[in-house]
Amino acid sequence: MQRFFNNTFESLRGIAYRPGACTDWKYSITEYYFGARLVSTASHELGHNLFAQHDGTVDGTGENCSSADMYVMGVPRSMSSDDVRNIRQFSFSSCSMDYFTAYIKTLNTGENCLATRSANYNTSDLNPYLGDLAGQVYTPDQQCEYILGAGSYLSRITYQSNYSGICSRMNCVIPGTNGTYYYKLAWEGTTCGDGKMCSGGSCVTSSRAPAVAAEECMFGNNPSIVTYETVTCNELLAFPNTSYKCYQSYCLNDCCETCEQIRLKNVNTTDCDYGDKASWCETMSLSGCYNNDDVCCQSCPRRALGIQSIIIFFISCVST
Repeated sequence: MQRFFNNTFESLRGIAYRPGACTDWKYSITEYYFGARLVSTASHELGHNLFAQHDGTVDGTGENCSSADMYVMGVPRSMSSDDVRNIRQFSFSSCSMDYFTAYIKTLNTGENCLATRSANYNTSDLNPYLGDLAGQVYTPDQQCEYILGAGSYLSRITYQSNYSGICSRMNCVIPGTNGTYYYKLAWEGTTCGDGKMCSGGSCVTSSRAPAVAAEECMFGNNPSIVTYETVTCNELLAFPNTSYKCYQSYCLNDCCETCEQIRLKNVNTTDCDYGDKASWCETMSLSGCYNNDDVCCQSCPRRALGIQSIIIFFISCVST
């Protein structure tokens, strides 16, 4: 969206009359674009309708707040590594509240349309918009893809198996950028834990949130090339002598689904969740097990069982 102002074209996400509520100019326009920040922009324009200036405006009220604090009426608002500031995008500052209060007091001196209902007022008009939350309709991978383009996805390794922080900062990766991620805002309702979803930038317990059996692997494997590798999870872990990579945190986070399948095959081997811990175990000499049995936790016991079978066979042959 653009407007021509002071002989210059300006790019805008939204525009609104100030004030607008209860006047003939009770309008605001927000450009549609996929992403949770659409809601933040709409809230910003509504704030103008209710007389609020931008935080930091020198007028005796707005100057008491700073745009840098990143509340709804801050300009510009952008995602950062500061989760506290990101969460503020869901709230109005004290200055905005002062603007609202002053304007409502002015409306109360006459006919306050905000305090009255028309004869045809019907809340059921909102019902079509109160169904599934966007975060329950679109997975984080899909959200990243819609925002940044085809093939983009949620960065798994940046959360270290704990996705409770996704609500204040959704880290999206663009394919071909070698793991570089971009801060985005997750949609309301995005699953962030077992029976938990995003609300107002925080991960909260909700009856509307789905149950999650494995919180550390809520979103499955990284759908693209594994971070620091050149292949996908299925390609990287397709062979027994590569399962050792699951012991490395980057692989375990990116390929949690495949690594869990490998772990389940090794549940009967103590301290050997993902098989041997090095690629050279399969080719190591038998004598090497004396010093490397902890590293080759799968190969060495297997060889020991093989020796035991040979000894039993030999004793059986001698005794007969």
